[in-house]
Amino acid sequence: MAIPQIFGAPSRYVQGYGELKNLKKYIDWMGKSIMLVGSKNRLKDLKEKIASSFDDSYTLTFVEFSGSSSVTEANRLSEEVKKCGAECVVAIGGGKVQDTCKAAAFWNNTYLVVVSTIVASDATTSATGLLYNDEGTQIQQGVLMNRNPDLVLVDTEIIMQAPTRYLVAGMGDALSTYLGARVTRAAGATNYFGGIPTEVGFNIAKLSYELLFKYGLEAKIASEQKVMTKALNTIIEVNTLMSGMGFENGGSASDHSFCFAALALPGREEWALHGEGVSFSCCCQLVMENVDVEELDKVYSFLVSVGLPVTFDDLHIYDITDDEIRLMAKNMSNNPKNYNHPFECTEEVLYGAIKTADTLGKMYKAGGRLI
Repeated sequence: MAIPQIFGAPSRYVQGYGELKNLKKYIDWMGKSIMLVGSKNRLKDLKEKIASSFDDSYTLTFVEFSGSSSVTEANRLSEEVKKCGAECVVAIGGGKVQDTCKAAAFWNNTYLVVVSTIVASDATTSATGLLYNDEGTQIQQGVLMNRNPDLVLVDTEIIMQAPTRYLVAGMGDALSTYLGARVTRAAGATNYFGGIPTEVGFNIAKLSYELLFKYGLEAKIASEQKVMTKALNTIIEVNTLMSGMGFENGGSASDHSFCFAALALPGREEWALHGEGVSFSCCCQLVMENVDVEELDKVYSFLVSVGLPVTFDDLHIYDITDDEIRLMAKNMSNNPKNYNHPFECTEEVLYGAIKTADTLGKMYKAGGRLI
C-alpha cells in the first residue's frame, strides 16, 4: 500500500506586538477553566497582564514550572490539570515548559495553548515533545500528541525584549529544517507524521532557509537594539512557525544527530542552547554530504556573521580529543535518520565529517574562506 502524504500544523497561529493582552479573545471557546504554566520569573512578569484580560466567569490556575522538562514534572503537571479541572493548558515560556505541557495536556485530552516568550527552537508549533530524566541528561520519553497545539501565540514585544542569544539560537535550529527536508525528500522517506512530505511542507522548509540568509543578520542587530523591525518580525516567524512546520512536515536527516552526540559526551558540561548545537551539526551534515563549496561558504559565512557555533570551541567543548570524536561517531552510526542519506553513514564517514567541519569552522573564524 502506498504511503500517504501528511501535513500537520497548529490550529491557529497569532503573532503580533502586544498580543498577549488579547489571549482571552483567542481561547474563549476552549472552556472556562484555564491552567497556565510558567517559570517563577515568567509568571511574575506576565501574570497580571494575562489575568487582566479575563473576566470573573473564568477560573485561572497559575502553576509554577520547575524548570525541568522531565517525566516527573510532566506527571506533576498532569495531576494539577486533574486537580483544577482544567479544560485548557497554557504553556508560557520556551521549549522546556512547552514540551512538558504538551504531555500534560495530551494525557488529559485538554486543549493546548503555547505562549512563546523566546524563539530559541522550533518546538513551539509541533505535536512532538521530549521528556528527560530528572537530571536532564537523557531523553526518557517522547511525546507525540494526536494533534498540534490548538493555538500558538507569539507576542513580538516580549520576544523583542528577550536576550538576543535566544533569537540567534533559534536561527541555528531553523537552519536545519531545509537541510533535513531535502534529504528526506530525495530518499522518499517519511516525515514526523509518518507520511510522505507534501509540496507545501517541503517548500515551507525551503522558504525558512532562504529568509534566514536574507534577514538573519539584520534581525540580530534589531534584537540587540531592542527595537522591532520587519526583519526581526520575519525571523521570529521563521524560528517558530516556518521552522516548526518545516521540520515536522519535511522530515529530518543527520542535521541534529551530531549535536546530540556532542552534547552527550561523558564528562563534558553542557553549555550550548539546542539551536547552537544544531548549528554545528548542520556544518557536519553539509560536509558529510559533500555539498558544493558555494553552499558551504554561504552557510559558514552566515553562521559566523550572526555568532552561531561552527567549532567545538564555540560550543565550549575545549581540547576535544580524537577518542571523544570517535565516540561521537560510534554513537551516531546507528541513528535511524542516517538512513535517509544516499550513502552509508559509517563511523569513519561520520568521524571525517566532524573533524573537517570543525577545521573549516576555525578557518572561517580566522577570516579564511573556501572561495
